[in-house]
Amino acid sequence: MSAVPASLEDLRREIDDIDARLHDLLMQRASVVEQVGAAKALAGSAGVFMRPGREAQILRRLLARHQGSLPAATVAALWRTLMTEFLRMQGPLDVAVWPGSDERTVAMLAFWDLGRSHFGPDTPMMLHDSAHQAIRAVSERPGVVAVLPTPDSAEVEPWWPLLFAAGAPRIVARLPFAWRDDGGGRPPSAVVVGAFEAEASGEDHAYIGIGLAGSTSRTRLTGLLEQVGLDGHIVATVGEGANSVHLAEVTGHVAADDRRLQSLASAGDGVVDRALVLGGFASQMVLEPAPPRA
Repeated sequence: MSAVPASLEDLRREIDDIDARLHDLLMQRASVVEQVGAAKALAGSAGVFMRPGREAQILRRLLARHQGSLPAATVAALWRTLMTEFLRMQGPLDVAVWPGSDERTVAMLAFWDLGRSHFGPDTPMMLHDSAHQAIRAVSERPGVVAVLPTPDSAEVEPWWPLLFAAGAPRIVARLPFAWRDDGGGRPPSAVVVGAFEAEASGEDHAYIGIGLAGSTSRTRLTGLLEQVGLDGHIVATVGEGANSVHLAEVTGHVAADDRRLQSLASAGDGVVDRALVLGGFASQMVLEPAPPRA
């Protein structure tokens, strides 16, 4: 004997019950977050409470267990908003934005939307006239992070050399963390800069800044990276010869005191003057396209 299908009214009551349980769990999570904030304050933690590595671990775990017709990208977007709002309960969070030198309205809006989709609809965001202004806001004001163009060789106004300065902020995330592959290619990209070190998430990339004491090629620099055990490549260069600085992207998390940096600085018969970590980010996730609707 087949089961009697639930009535529409019964299904609506079930949805109401689920909503109430979800709401209870959100309130419970908020209570725990308040306790985390209090524990951090007691331990003397200050500034930005953001932990991109931890956030990446949470999203990876949830998306790995996700099933059903609700798109994974929707789950990622929901949790991104929740994590940011819970983060703001622990301390101030403001976002300084510089979209680069591309003044086309469409490009600027796409860049702004990238930051907004990551940090949620209620997080204060402010547009700046230059990368220097945005990075200065990060350095001078507690609770500020910046969203800036992802470094590459085609940049008209490369901003990443600013991170070579003593005490400069660091790249801590790349946006979007999770994106849906609908066959249209990779989406626009940005990085987040904060006044704290990038942390390991388990699957990461790092940015290494390299200053030269003489002339050499990108090919040789890539070979020197491999020689000291860093799997990566040069993504951008500013200047020439002994006045040049290079940015390498390498696989894996690299701490500021990693011995491979010292090895790199002494490699190549003195051609490398200095090597330092300029930041890092959790490896991005490519999600499956949304299932077709019936």
